[in-house]
Amino acid sequence: MRCTRWALRAAAVAAVAFAGLGCSGSGSPSRAERDPLAEAVDPTLDTYRRIDGIKASAARAAAGEIDRKLWREAIKSKVLWLAGTPAVVRLPAIDALLADDEADTRRVLALLIPRDPQRQVVDKVAALAAERGWTDLAPSLVRRWSMPMAQVPDAERSEAAALRALLPGQPVEKTVFDVFATPARGSDLAERARADAWTVLCRIDKGLAKTREYLAAVDPAAAADDPKLSALRAGAEDLRAVPSSGDQLEWLEALRKPERAAFWNEAKAAIASLKAEQQVGLELRHAAGVRWAAANRPAWLAKGRADLLGEIASRLEGRKTTQRSAELVEGARPRRETVKEAERDLVWGDALLILIADEALRDASVVADLFRQADDDRRDRSTEYGGVLDAKGARFEALSYPPRAAQRLGDNRFVASLELLERGYVALFHYHFHARVENESAYAGPGEGDAEYAQRFGRSCLVVTSISRDSMDVDYFQPNGAVVDLGEIRRP
Repeated sequence: MRCTRWALRAAAVAAVAFAGLGCSGSGSPSRAERDPLAEAVDPTLDTYRRIDGIKASAARAAAGEIDRKLWREAIKSKVLWLAGTPAVVRLPAIDALLADDEADTRRVLALLIPRDPQRQVVDKVAALAAERGWTDLAPSLVRRWSMPMAQVPDAERSEAAALRALLPGQPVEKTVFDVFATPARGSDLAERARADAWTVLCRIDKGLAKTREYLAAVDPAAAADDPKLSALRAGAEDLRAVPSSGDQLEWLEALRKPERAAFWNEAKAAIASLKAEQQVGLELRHAAGVRWAAANRPAWLAKGRADLLGEIASRLEGRKTTQRSAELVEGARPRRETVKEAERDLVWGDALLILIADEALRDASVVADLFRQADDDRRDRSTEYGGVLDAKGARFEALSYPPRAAQRLGDNRFVASLELLERGYVALFHYHFHARVENESAYAGPGEGDAEYAQRFGRSCLVVTSISRDSMDVDYFQPNGAVVDLGEIRRP
């Protein structure tokens, strides 16, 4: 029985068949009888046994005692790529694979690190790239660098150090720009690398001063044939907007597609009619609002920022609002989500959007739809609900896009579906609910994850919080953290 148990265990965890798996009379195989590869890939063993197994099996593969190809695939799939494998085990696996075949291992590491969750692994690969001159890993390093680390400044991260070492005579901003400016030629990974490179540039080149210089130096003919470069130039010229993340760059590209030409041309004409001071600080999210106002409230486009903010304050005066209290430290005052408090963070385009949001909440059909969707959300314990707020002509509509089945991460999480994002390219606002129970007043307003969503996608957003069965509080929030409580809406 003991012999059978050992054999079955090794076969199950190794996923390949190996000869020579013996059993000792005592019920446990001796060191000489152990199958080191089976131990290397066995997640139930302690890390020391697994590391010994990696080293011993590598030696056997090098000596031709076990099939080298099978050994490499087992170490890659069952150690290096397997989620949950401790970093202390993965690091020697990298060393063993590297000693066996550097070219193949380099290709594997290039695929591994862009989204690897273990910092030790990323740091090791970055150091290897710098030491060995792996310039082909630059896109992967840039992709990993695009993932923020609040506790480590960008300039001190291992990805940045590796990129500086790979091209020592060149500013790291230029190295990142070169990744961005390299055509993808149909590769999805290269497209993702370009988008992530833009995210990094927006973080490390404040105001994009150097990036604008690099863009200006790109050959015009090459830029015309490159969808990303041509979209950037068109966005800056027509919409007075430059995307501030890779996701926003993809949004800009989507707006350039033929099926959205009418939206683009209408937004372009409306923005061109604005005064210079109204165009200050315009972002992609403002285009839909300026376009809508030009068609439906042209008088608003004649007003300055102060006039728009004054009208918003007048509308909101006396409305019942609810302040978020869930994360408050005892004795601290809740943040005042008023126009006055947010004013310093609001450009003219923001004031216009807030006024449009308030106008939409005066539409009885929109309010009825929001209550109906909140009721659906409350019955569904698998996720939060959300959608986009847009308009057909002068009539607003709240379009629900619940997350897909694989995106339902719990009743306090909202994940934007692909359908929502695609419909949201030309929409006025994204919105979601806090409606697990009838009284969610402690969670009224955007939380940390909501703020990250607005920043990542560059959207103006609304969060609709259930206060009672027949009342909800609506907050407007935007990428720079400004929040304005638009007050309570009542069930029709």
